[in-house]
Amino acid sequence: MPDFSKEREFHKGRWEKKAQQESERGPFKRFVDKNGPDRDADDFMREEASRDDKDFEKRRNPEQKELLHAEYKEWLKSLQPVIEGFMERVRHPEDTENTTMIIMMGGGMRGPYTAGQGISLQMMGITPDVVDMVIGTSTGAVVATAFVAGLEEMLKSTTMMIEELSSKNFIDAARVLKQEVIKLRLISDLWSQGEYKIDTDKVVGSHPDLLYTVTEPVRGDEEPKVKYLDAKSISPGPIAGVISSMSIPYITGDIPAVNGVKNYDGGFGRMNIKNDIEEFKKRHNGKPPKNILILPTMPFEYFEEMIPTADEIKFAKFARRRAGSLMRAGSLDGAASLHQVEKGLLLKHEQRKAFELIQKETGVHIGVLWPPNSGLTTTSIDGDDMKEAVLSSARDTIKQFGGKQPDEIPEYVSEKKRLKEAIADFKKAV
Repeated sequence: MPDFSKEREFHKGRWEKKAQQESERGPFKRFVDKNGPDRDADDFMREEASRDDKDFEKRRNPEQKELLHAEYKEWLKSLQPVIEGFMERVRHPEDTENTTMIIMMGGGMRGPYTAGQGISLQMMGITPDVVDMVIGTSTGAVVATAFVAGLEEMLKSTTMMIEELSSKNFIDAARVLKQEVIKLRLISDLWSQGEYKIDTDKVVGSHPDLLYTVTEPVRGDEEPKVKYLDAKSISPGPIAGVISSMSIPYITGDIPAVNGVKNYDGGFGRMNIKNDIEEFKKRHNGKPPKNILILPTMPFEYFEEMIPTADEIKFAKFARRRAGSLMRAGSLDGAASLHQVEKGLLLKHEQRKAFELIQKETGVHIGVLWPPNSGLTTTSIDGDDMKEAVLSSARDTIKQFGGKQPDEIPEYVSEKKRLKEAIADFKKAV
């Protein structure tokens, strides 16, 4: 039986940290939170256990048909042939007719869900050598780039997300006037030099085709048009392509020009599996992939609700007001950009219809691997919560693929963490 002691210690420390942070709230924060009396570590543990139990009953108990409704069963049914197809490719990597594609979707700071899935896939042998195309959108582009570079780069970039992007240095509403609430250049800086520098030679030299989705700037009330960037041939390179796929006008700072053009977040457009298949066919002698695995950054229950969060609605209203004022001032390009932000957020209402079309595809096995609910939101910046999402989604993926649970999910230990642990050990010794 696997030894989960290390993860148990991590979770215990995480709950104690949450309890400590709650006890230190000021009067205003207590009023805003409306959580009542301070909760201790056991309270946070019970809340998560309750959420996990609800998720388990809904997703993992086929005997209780009243809890595992027909819709989710259909998603599970479509996923099984994809799992079998991918594992068959692992067993027979020489069978290049059994082609595979992974689509990593966007979702802001829910990226750790996909990172955990990507780590566990590689642990089970689904490495870049047996995947023929990876498509990444927005946050999914970050994970997709690390994935094709191999497990070592995958682990390193996951730690980067957990430790370096889980702070106000990355997301801070106070920078709204600077038009850089989300500092995407931090990703570019971290990937370009220092400890987290990504090996772009490995990215470009990897086996799979690697594509990023972006949306073209729109004018007036037209729908955002999605296009694909080939990460291995774009100029100035894949890092700029990732930033382009995540860029939101007036929110994420300077938008890089890729192949001489500035594009916006790929998540603003509609997901279209048929277009993804056509992109695959262009690069594979007109043949479609045999198996497509889609990694969304939302748990299944979020998909059912399919409504924007309160913060997203507020931001959409802000975008609408700002766009109106820009139109009156005659700045049509700026107004179109902000309308695109609004449309991108509210398109989630229609995403469900697009997902249902996936089930109707013929000739290609298409499966969606829903992550378990760890409570992440699109703006989460709690590193412990992000790490918990990585661990839970990694173990859930192994379970869904029928793999054996390891004692530990591997991780990259940062220099910062190693130094912190060394100091702690020194203090214990003296």
